[in-house]
Amino acid sequence: MVGIWGDKRYDFAKLYHSVEGLYEFIINDRFQLDATDKPDFKLPSDVVKMTTKEFLSVFTLSKEQLREIMILSGTIFIGMCPYHYDSLDRQKAMYYTGIRQLNEAMEI
Repeated sequence: MVGIWGDKRYDFAKLYHSVEGLYEFIINDRFQLDATDKPDFKLPSDVVKMTTKEFLSVFTLSKEQLREIMILSGTIFIGMCPYHYDSLDRQKAMYYTGIRQLNEAMEI
């Protein structure tokens, strides 16, 4: 095959990054930070859980694969912080989300 091919886990992680991490909400400043800098998206958590569950139902992933995707997604969030230097709140939301995903990955 001709072309550039990468690790498919990265592609899954980018999708997970949007679905579970709510990346588009963060970059469009559709959140508020609470006293602990935890982002509050004014979106019922059951909606996020349902969307994430539906996303994961489309793919057949082992626990180890899901853990890898969560780790990649978390590190993508943390790695994006410097690119959003124009908004400290956005950086905090990304950092918090990345750390949360990494911690949740360790619990699997």
